[in-house]
Amino acid sequence: DTSLVTVEIGTDVQILDSLETTANWNVSGVLYDPQATTLTVVDTPRTVGEKALRLDYQFVRSSQGRSWVYLNTDQPIYGLPDTILIDIKSNNLNHIADLLISDDNNELFTASTGLFARNSTRYETYKIPITKFNAVDPGASFNFPIRIQSLQIKLWYVGVVGDTNSGTLYFDNLRVKYPVLTPILDQGKSEIPADFNLFQNYPNPFNPTTTIRYKIDQPENVVLEVFNLLGQKVSTLVDKRQHGGIYQVSFDGKNLSSGVYFCRLQAGGQVKINKMILMK
Repeated sequence: DTSLVTVEIGTDVQILDSLETTANWNVSGVLYDPQATTLTVVDTPRTVGEKALRLDYQFVRSSQGRSWVYLNTDQPIYGLPDTILIDIKSNNLNHIADLLISDDNNELFTASTGLFARNSTRYETYKIPITKFNAVDPGASFNFPIRIQSLQIKLWYVGVVGDTNSGTLYFDNLRVKYPVLTPILDQGKSEIPADFNLFQNYPNPFNPTTTIRYKIDQPENVVLEVFNLLGQKVSTLVDKRQHGGIYQVSFDGKNLSSGVYFCRLQAGGQVKINKMILMK
């Protein structure tokens, strides 16, 4: 017998928050003026929707360190994204935008866009790959699903210690990008190996066991995990350093419900994800 399985999964780019309202956001910071720093919505400039967020900031340059403004939120991210993106319009100063997220264990991870948010004539898109996030506390282990906790702006300054700095930044179109999933292959269909590859599991659909093969081209710390549709990890198949080569492991879904699962291979900074269907 054959069955048609219809599922909704994260694919391509999905808007997480079009930033039409401040309802999901609040402002805090370090060495800034909270009375003169406000977060509002404006009709223009914007990139999507009808509005965008406007941050008016003020601080006095201090000898104690740099000034930061945090745009705090608590927004869950569905599934297994590979990149977080946001549009920022700046004021021609070398501000730095970082992102703080939490994982399934409420451990915190942070990453920078890696670029100065300085363009004052138009919005620019800033991208943060999930693989770039580092643990705030050493020893933390990253687990999906994740939540965005804060957009953190390290404010640039002009003048000397004691001078007042102020300006305006705009934010729009907070979104996530999901990896292109490897399509399910017909049984017996050949695959072309790559230097780094996660081959489609076989059989697929499966009940209750399936074989997963992958290839790495050099010694790497390898993590092979299986997640459900909610992004919750259901199994860790490999978590160790391995030499370059082709490896094969078996996955047993006897204790899981029928449905769609994702196999995620990470080696070094490379990530691949395949979709698997457990059909009992």
